[in-house]
Amino acid sequence: MINRLLLTWLLLTFIGLVVPQVTIAASPTPTPTVKASPTATPKATTAPKSSPSSTPTASVSPAQTTQNLKERIEKIVEEKRDQIEGILDELSGRKRGFIGEIQRVSSETITLKTNKGTQILSVTSDLTLTKAGNKISLDAVAVGDWAIAIGTMADDEFQPERLVISSTSLWPSKQIVTLGSIENLTKAEITITPRSGTEKKTFTLTKNTSYQDFNGDALKVTQLNDDQSVLVVGVTNDKGDEARTIRLLSPVVTPTPRTNAR
Repeated sequence: MINRLLLTWLLLTFIGLVVPQVTIAASPTPTPTVKASPTATPKATTAPKSSPSSTPTASVSPAQTTQNLKERIEKIVEEKRDQIEGILDELSGRKRGFIGEIQRVSSETITLKTNKGTQILSVTSDLTLTKAGNKISLDAVAVGDWAIAIGTMADDEFQPERLVISSTSLWPSKQIVTLGSIENLTKAEITITPRSGTEKKTFTLTKNTSYQDFNGDALKVTQLNDDQSVLVVGVTNDKGDEARTIRLLSPVVTPTPRTNAR
């Protein structure tokens, strides 16, 4: 019995001495270890190698940017110079034209009076003269005729290629409007006294003159009488004032027939 107790005490003593050491070895303290695991090792401390494309460049000043842009534009212009010059030549070589009255004719030049001044045209073998659709010679061109000059521009100078000659004015007719009463009426003319009190105006009547009543309907010239108020629309040309439309400003009063009194 004593031997058994002694054996038990020795066994407990031995366990008491050994077990704490085993517990300490099996359960380390939670303090961080000096040696970190490979997965937790930060690699950001080492500067990564950057590729050539990601290498930061120095900032460019506005003056340098402008200079670079200027050089690029000059390079493009130089590359397109032939094309640009071709376009400019095409634009400058397009047809030009103007209208004028012939002031002087010689074997070498024709002088025209235009709305921008005097224009002297050179007479060359390449110049074509036409009138009423037919070719004519220089001898058929007279002072007082009108001409349409057609040609091109070369070195800022007009080069005539064709002259269309006309015996009548080629300027657009100026439109005139007169409001007044009929002073005199014939088969060829109508004289109006304007309401404004200005000088009387006489218009030529032609086959193209139209006559209208108060409502704008067609009217016969025989239905017009002196002292009637009318509106005359016409044009001014080298022949004078020509009436195009004459319109009554009051209804035509048809006289009622008289009846015999009883």
